[in-house]
Amino acid sequence: MMHASKFDRKIITGLLLLSVLISAGCVAKETNSSVSGDKTTSAISEKRTIAMSADTWVFTPNVVRVKKGEQVQIELTGVRGKHSFTSTDLALNVPVEAGQTVTFDVPTDKAGTFEFRCRVPCGPGHQDMVGQVVIEE
Repeated sequence: MMHASKFDRKIITGLLLLSVLISAGCVAKETNSSVSGDKTTSAISEKRTIAMSADTWVFTPNVVRVKKGEQVQIELTGVRGKHSFTSTDLALNVPVEAGQTVTFDVPTDKAGTFEFRCRVPCGPGHQDMVGQVVIEE
């Protein structure tokens, strides 16, 4: 049977410790923290994805609430018919068909309530196919 010397055990222990430290550094997420008034906020460079469907005369959800400056994208799925997500105030006009999913960024640089609607004539309830993007400070 072979026995490791004290020196060999120290080297092995050192290598194990080094590999643990390297592994821990590789999985750590980097965040930027800032203090605003008495609140501490953390900014992570990930986009929030909001799933939305466009069906016969309805968007679900039809109200989207986000924070000013937040990185947001909408994943719009067409359920039945041809539709669009159109907001002139947000400079968006995104068409979608049944069975299709499209993803697009929502500009959040200014606060306010912005209407969106379907601009593709989709039947007698077409004028009711509206919603809002609410961008809060």
